Amino acid sequence: MQRLKSPNQTCLRMPSLLGVSVIVLFACGPAAAQLNRQPKPGQAPKSVLSPAGGSQLQAVAPADLPADFRPPREVPPVMNITKELITAGEIKAFKKDLIKYQKALRQGNLDNRVRDLIDRGVRFRLYQMTLKENRRLIHKRRDEMVRDVNFAGKVPGAKQDARLYLLAQITKRAEELLDNNFQVRLNTVILLSMLDEVDADNKRKIARKAYTPAAEVLLKVLVDPDQLEAIKLRAVAGLQRIASIGDPNNQLRLKMAKTVDAELKKTNLNAWYQWQLVEALASMGLISDLRPRPFVVQTLAELVVDQKRHWVVRSAAAKALGRIPLNAGINMDLLAFAIVDLSLQSAQAYNTSPGDIFWKRCFWYQYLGFHHENAAEKSSKMGLLLKSSNRPKVKAAYDQVVSLVKHVINEPTPKPLTKEQLQPVADWLKNNQPDNYKVAPTEQPIITSANGQAKPAANTGATTGKAVAGATPSGS
Repeated sequence: MQRLKSPNQTCLRMPSLLGVSVIVLFACGPAAAQLNRQPKPGQAPKSVLSPAGGSQLQAVAPADLPADFRPPREVPPVMNITKELITAGEIKAFKKDLIKYQKALRQGNLDNRVRDLIDRGVRFRLYQMTLKENRRLIHKRRDEMVRDVNFAGKVPGAKQDARLYLLAQITKRAEELLDNNFQVRLNTVILLSMLDEVDADNKRKIARKAYTPAAEVLLKVLVDPDQLEAIKLRAVAGLQRIASIGDPNNQLRLKMAKTVDAELKKTNLNAWYQWQLVEALASMGLISDLRPRPFVVQTLAELVVDQKRHWVVRSAAAKALGRIPLNAGINMDLLAFAIVDLSLQSAQAYNTSPGDIFWKRCFWYQYLGFHHENAAEKSSKMGLLLKSSNRPKVKAAYDQVVSLVKHVINEPTPKPLTKEQLQPVADWLKNNQPDNYKVAPTEQPIITSANGQAKPAANTGATTGKAVAGATPSGS
């Protein structure tokens, strides 16, 4: 995958789609505003100040402001916290033993002397992150702790006892920093997300293994109502990494999935955060709880049809449905139908604003709901096509989505789809509605309407399938 950069956006050159090279755009730079656009025309603040005449400030009437103007937000109190947990004298005192500490880590043996060195060393490393004077260098203090972990047990034939004790102490001490300054919290969560119990060794064919116990602290971050979403987002990324290359047992894996699922049930979250939550939920490697209830499938399918969610979130959920383990009890025809319905709704919204930078990614994700992305995904049977062989309705649904994706992805200059392109998809949805709207017999229908009957589009400008009750257009 080749990365291309421009001043305002980052692009990913993706594998070819139907023989045509595609470029999928990250929503960053100007796209960030599009992904989380908040104001609507006419919703200007009642009173604002704007610079005029050098250092002078002049009141500006709301009517004279741009429709999308938003005044700067107040600085969150967490940015102003200063809780320094170590003194200059304590730092100076430990530096005399720093070499002993590092040597003990490399040798890997563990006794009372080494335990004491590690306890003091972790305190020395982590607590320096709380110093106000280190605020601009906090990433360096964090990386020093990571290097200690990487060097632990590196002497040939060394035991890993010291490394495991070091990881446990980092995880224990890190929790003490999660009520500190924003920068301290953020770098602490990043540190926990980077911890490895085993380093990769290609020559010895040893895979990297994330330090799984760190998940317990990351889960506490996720359920803490006082943590900012920026902190939680990094915690979710850490949980996703642990689910992918750690070794959580079934109990912990279910706890992680349930916690992420509970966060996704909240509807007032930033779209970026929701997007990360969807990807994390899909990475947990399960679909059911102990009852068993396929709650992962239910949540993702509900997101696909939820018109109050952003297009990127809904499309990410469509992709996720093609990457979670599915069994014969799942209504795959319904999942396929829901993605086609999402694609047509997306196409209709795309026509109103084809220049929005997130559309290529949205349609690419909808395509990946059905199709594998590369050879590795093909061998793992990713995508509904490979998960539901011998299901003609799924293949037919895929054909409808591809017809729209080809246009959005392959057109060098964004331009609206024509009625001739949209009408066949609307007709297909009208003629191929599922027998029921449950992803499994134990679940509630994912789509409802006022009269309980399917409401296909009368024309290509209306929402197809059943309308979600009380919903408003995505991305509004």
